[in-house]
Amino acid sequence: MTRIITIANQKGGVGKTTSAVNISSFLAEAGNRVLLIDLDGQANTTSGLGYRLNENEFSAYDLMINKILSVKDVIRKTPFKVDLIPSHINLSGVELELINRLGRESVLKKKIEPVISNYDFIIIDTPPSLSLMSVNSLVLSNEVFVTVESNPLALDGLNKLFDTIEAVRNELNPVVKVSGIIITMYDSRTKLGQAVIDRLRSEDRTKDIVFKTYIRRNVKLAEAIDSGKPVNYFDKDCNGFQDYKALTEEIINHKL
Repeated sequence: MTRIITIANQKGGVGKTTSAVNISSFLAEAGNRVLLIDLDGQANTTSGLGYRLNENEFSAYDLMINKILSVKDVIRKTPFKVDLIPSHINLSGVELELINRLGRESVLKKKIEPVISNYDFIIIDTPPSLSLMSVNSLVLSNEVFVTVESNPLALDGLNKLFDTIEAVRNELNPVVKVSGIIITMYDSRTKLGQAVIDRLRSEDRTKDIVFKTYIRRNVKLAEAIDSGKPVNYFDKDCNGFQDYKALTEEIINHKL
């Protein structure tokens, strides 16, 4: 069965896009067939894979609003063995264009269904908000990974995110569930970071799903994304390479 994973957090700057890009790349490097879908209008995942969308090219925006457009016309190959559905800034306003569309929460699922069996993993990067794009992603997915910065403020709103996922599970997609918490920007020298982990490992909703691998704070990760490369194509000697490699091995062996 294809594992379809939404990487989510309603906050920005918590390593969501960095995780989407690098997990996808390491999964592909391990021999998996991977599709990465960029649903964030900022298109940082798209540029993080070094892809620049031409004016006449289709994007995730076109896929969402054009009823007859095939997903096969939107998927792009990248140099990193990861297939990509690129984003476009217009995606930020797509909710208004879909407001009267019947079944608007399931548009993405219906579009992606014809190619699901072509992939072992489909990874979806979502906008930093509980938006219609996020709901579309959850309706398509069978798993959700939540990125959490090792900072107490990062826990604010986490219950709201879990409530939204539970609502989608109850009303629209009975199989979706949070199956992993990814700790990002971890600094072992700070007590605050460990306090966040201790709290996540003690609360009922999260105690059994925190990945053992923490993503340490590492400037090379930001430099890699800025250069348009996953870290395994940028610097194999940095902590970021080691951490995402170990995390991806966990994900591959992770049982739902």
